[in-house]
Amino acid sequence: IFATRLSGGSYPQGAEIAAPAGFDGYGDSGASLAGNGSFAAAAWVRQSASLPGKAAGQTLSSAEQALLMNGTEIVAAVLSGTSWTATRLTNNASPDLAPVVASNGSTVIVAWRSVYSGNAEDLINFSQQDHILYSIYNGTDTGWSEPKQLYNGTSGAVRGIGAAMLSDGTAAVTYALDTDDTDNSSGDYEIGYTIVSTAGDPSFSAIITQNEWLDENPRIAAVKFEPNDERFVLGWHSVRDGLNDIRLTAVDGSGALSNSFIESIAQAAGGNAVNIDGNFRFARMNGSLNDLANLSILWSESEGNDAGETDHGILRAVKFIEDAAGMRISAALDVAELPERTLTDHFDAYVSGADGKTV
Repeated sequence: IFATRLSGGSYPQGAEIAAPAGFDGYGDSGASLAGNGSFAAAAWVRQSASLPGKAAGQTLSSAEQALLMNGTEIVAAVLSGTSWTATRLTNNASPDLAPVVASNGSTVIVAWRSVYSGNAEDLINFSQQDHILYSIYNGTDTGWSEPKQLYNGTSGAVRGIGAAMLSDGTAAVTYALDTDDTDNSSGDYEIGYTIVSTAGDPSFSAIITQNEWLDENPRIAAVKFEPNDERFVLGWHSVRDGLNDIRLTAVDGSGALSNSFIESIAQAAGGNAVNIDGNFRFARMNGSLNDLANLSILWSESEGNDAGETDHGILRAVKFIEDAAGMRISAALDVAELPERTLTDHFDAYVSGADGKTV
């Protein structure tokens, strides 16, 4: 994993984040980042297992594949000043996957999937174990906490996670669950969340969708509604009666849902047509910029050619607006249109500057 920091209006050549002491693994992947130029945190997956004597092109046996799968571990790093300090968070014989990280500028939470198949012939069927664990860095010499369990797998298989943190250190982890993974029905996907208190313990959990529709790709942001009212805004991709939408809710630090927040992009957009793909995200906000008026949502859409075939991608966005008329969103704006025969693979955005521009 490499990182670089904005300097003089540009990003210089990145440098590798040094490995944790005593962990010379390889195959870093799945990086997640939170923070700003003075304090940031990252988390990723690192491979600890190796296959001595194995030559390129040789077929891997089921046992060798299982060894590599079980060798995935979670690494986290904290940027303080100009240097990164990396720590190995897991050291076990089961796969650790899909880390997400959130920070308030001094405290950090990393959450990840802790899974196990138990079947060498079906290594990605995690029916034996599909948990969510987490670890917290509190900015002191004690470093990272020992991993704790946030979700025990009893409500279904994990299909996606996200995390955010309020300024007081209260954190929330949101997740999509396949509540019936015995079939291939996307209608079994539901969205849940868990609040982690400032003491570092899970304090409240809830499943907020229970329907026959597809609910997936949960995202979450810490947003200031009023000077003394900071909440989590949850969003997820939903398909109902063929309508692709981003559904929304707001949750306070105790876990209570708002009864007055915008329910979905399609509902708030009114007559402005939207055609939302499942790939969307909130623009990242930090510190004094995390006001509701700076909250933006970006998503990708696919455009067809004259033959009706998928041809290229478009990035679109909406921004939240709060005025005398109440809470609403802007019309959908075209942020970028890709060239012909070019689709979006990955995108991200952040809010920068006193004017709250989204970049």
